[in-house]
Amino acid sequence: MAKTKRRKQGIKKKTEFKKIPDPKIPKDVFNAFLEDKIKVSEISNVCRVRDNFLWEKGDVQRYRINIWVEEYEELKYCPKVYIKHSFFVQYNKKTKKIKDLTIEQTIDLETMRKMF
Repeated sequence: MAKTKRRKQGIKKKTEFKKIPDPKIPKDVFNAFLEDKIKVSEISNVCRVRDNFLWEKGDVQRYRINIWVEEYEELKYCPKVYIKHSFFVQYNKKTKKIKDLTIEQTIDLETMRKMF
């Protein structure tokens, strides 16, 4: 019978992971953008607003901004929570401006439902 070699039982090295950058848009610029686009202060049922960093190229950062809304319906036990507004934006660090790159929806919701 052939003998098999045993592996040496040593200490395993922990892999070092790079910390992923998580920059944020300054609050004053962010709030001004939201007020300009959708008047967030007038919407009473907003439960969460997120700016998710996607990538950066030069001085321009790309973000996805989602506004979550919570609605209570009659005869329902739990509230309906969904994304009411979503924007794809780029933020220029030098000029401190947000540019909206969101593509408008070309098909209405009823037409989409008929397709599927």
